[in-house]
Amino acid sequence: MSLPPLVKWRYNWQPETGTPEARLYEVFLKPKAWV
Repeated sequence: MSLPPLVKWRYNWQPETGTPEARLYEVFLKPKAWV
């Protein structure tokens, strides 16, 4: 895997409300009951 020289992971990160990251988090990264 190739990464930039400086990489960060934030524990228990929550996006700010109303940002594109918040939409991504709500729509794609939350588990869903598909059945």
